[in-house]
Amino acid sequence: MEETKKVTIIGLITNIFLFIIKAIAAVMTGSIAIISDAINSLLDIISSITIHFAVKLTKKESSARYPFGYKRAEPMAALLIALLAGILAFEIARSAIMGIIEGPGTHSLITPIPIIIMGIAIIVKIVLTKYFYKVGKKNDSPALLASSQDFRNDIFCSIIALLGFLGAGLKLYYIDDIAAIIVAGIIFYTGYQIGIKNIDYLMGKSPDDTTLFEIRRRALNIEGVKKVKDIKAH
Repeated sequence: MEETKKVTIIGLITNIFLFIIKAIAAVMTGSIAIISDAINSLLDIISSITIHFAVKLTKKESSARYPFGYKRAEPMAALLIALLAGILAFEIARSAIMGIIEGPGTHSLITPIPIIIMGIAIIVKIVLTKYFYKVGKKNDSPALLASSQDFRNDIFCSIIALLGFLGAGLKLYYIDDIAAIIVAGIIFYTGYQIGIKNIDYLMGKSPDDTTLFEIRRRALNIEGVKKVKDIKAH
């Protein structure tokens, strides 16, 4: 099995596991911040499935219809993840704001099991972030690098969700809703970053000046080349 395909399968299985345990914690606590983090993990599952098929598609040989291959399937998948992140962030923020308007509700008492569950989720995401980044860099995979970035922000989401739950348990009203809004903001910002980066990739944005200068320098070093009039690159 190719390394990139193996990584996407590992990511999918891990995200399903994290969603299940976070959903258990959400049911046990009723914390909107933890519920938001569980929904975020559900998005990760959808993202993992999308990326898995995108990576698989990029490995196909070029055809008459697509003579340059299917490499852009990955940034398209990453762009879809960005759109889903934006929708998710909006829904989470809306629910949290409504919670603040309606006033403080009842929250479960602080118990060890939800804390342990969120701790496990944080540790697993740290390991997964480093793994996806390493393989993404090695294989020049935009989708895997996008997932690594998303996982890194998931760590902060889980930490904030845990703090929101603990704050609500200590009767610090609105802390849980505020934590959920922060989680929504992180998810939205992550989606924005992924979206902008991959839109540039799909639109063929020009490289930075240093890269263009290096291309010019190497071209001029080729025997017989006397002048480089213009350079266009993407």
